[in-house]
Amino acid sequence: MEKFPVLTGVKSSSLGISGFVTDSELLPGVTSKYIPARKVPLGFEDIVNNLLNEWIESGIIESLGDMIPSCASPLMLAREENKKPRLCVDFSEGVN
Repeated sequence: MEKFPVLTGVKSSSLGISGFVTDSELLPGVTSKYIPARKVPLGFEDIVNNLLNEWIESGIIESLGDMIPSCASPLMLAREENKKPRLCVDFSEGVN
């Protein structure tokens, strides 16, 4: 990560590369998988909503509105002691 900081956004003020859009095609015989979102524990709803709103305002993600994607993996909140909580994608069910 330190070798390519512009790609990874190592500094907290950096987002890495932005404005890059790509389209992926699945290999023949592979189907996409949609895994519904998990319920957020009541005590963490504000944290998750604030993080998502911050990402939307920063242009990191965009809202899909009412659209349901053909593939998705749920988010999970990773909390480390004495650190800001992080939202991570849980690929445990949908990848490999």
